[in-house]
Amino acid sequence: MILYFVRHGESEGNRLRIATGWTDVPLSARGEEQARAAAEKLKEVQVLMAQGDERAVKVYESIGVYLGHTLALYAMFYDI
Repeated sequence: MILYFVRHGESEGNRLRIATGWTDVPLSARGEEQARAAAEKLKEVQVLMAQGDERAVKVYESIGVYLGHTLALYAMFYDI
């Protein structure tokens, strides 16, 4: 089994150079483009899991829509 870990794309906080920590801020337009680009590279993925914050869900939804998969949310997956 191969595991891929995908971090969320650029957030509005990143774009504005604001440290947001675990604050749930949305993806920027660039971050949404990065999510679509990640989806194109993950064509063989069979299962998607994500933490529950908005930006992570947005990335994984983009990948899931592209691949035709549903998303499993796991609140326990957070940055260390």
